[in-house]
Amino acid sequence: MIMCSAFFQVLSLLTLLNIGVSIEDPCDRSSHVLFPQNNFGARNEKCQSNGESTCDMYFKSNWYIVKNATVLNHCPKLGYCGVTYPAWVNGTFPTREDGIVNRTACIKFGSICCNESKTIQIKNCSTFLVYYFVPLTTCPMAYCFESDLPCEPPTTTPVPGVSKTTTLQSTDAERKSNSKEIVIGVSVGLVGLLLCVGIVIIVFMVMTGKFKANRSAPSLSVKQQQGEHIHDYINSPPPYHLPQKKLEMGI
Repeated sequence: MIMCSAFFQVLSLLTLLNIGVSIEDPCDRSSHVLFPQNNFGARNEKCQSNGESTCDMYFKSNWYIVKNATVLNHCPKLGYCGVTYPAWVNGTFPTREDGIVNRTACIKFGSICCNESKTIQIKNCSTFLVYYFVPLTTCPMAYCFESDLPCEPPTTTPVPGVSKTTTLQSTDAERKSNSKEIVIGVSVGLVGLLLCVGIVIIVFMVMTGKFKANRSAPSLSVKQQQGEHIHDYINSPPPYHLPQKKLEMGI
């Protein structure tokens, strides 16, 4: 009876946990993460494959939000999406009322649009879509997207009115300034080192002088005592003391 009761309690707990998982909304900000943005523009359908190692084999299965793009939902052209084996969604996007839907992510090999497939999930959050992406099988294999982003990240453009000569001059000035700071720092360090060495030498000399003075003091006192003793004996000879037995006998 007790075992049956414990079994039903565990079953109830598992049911509650399942309910808790099912009611989590991937549209909530805390329930999804931003899709990796490294070289994201190269995943565009209009970008040719350049042999770079774009790969979706290693990222974690999770709900993702894609910034300024949507996953491609038709077979891409051969050699595009910036990768050798692009993945695309075979199906339509869900409406708000559809909730979470399963979709097939097809991987294109050469001219075969769906040589391999993975199951992903999509949900419409009214103003954006969230995707439950799973890692792909191998590299170079990556999801393809539609966006207006450039295939390559923008390069730094020169600021108007600033010439290369000005930049070089400022660089030289910075180098000279850094050199002066290094020289000043080394000089200060050497001066500090010399001061420390001088202080150590002075302390050593003072301590050595005290030690010699302490060692010479006892010898002088002993000689002085010996001299006084000899002086006393010279001035007046020591008294004659009879042995104790002779004193007792009255001699």
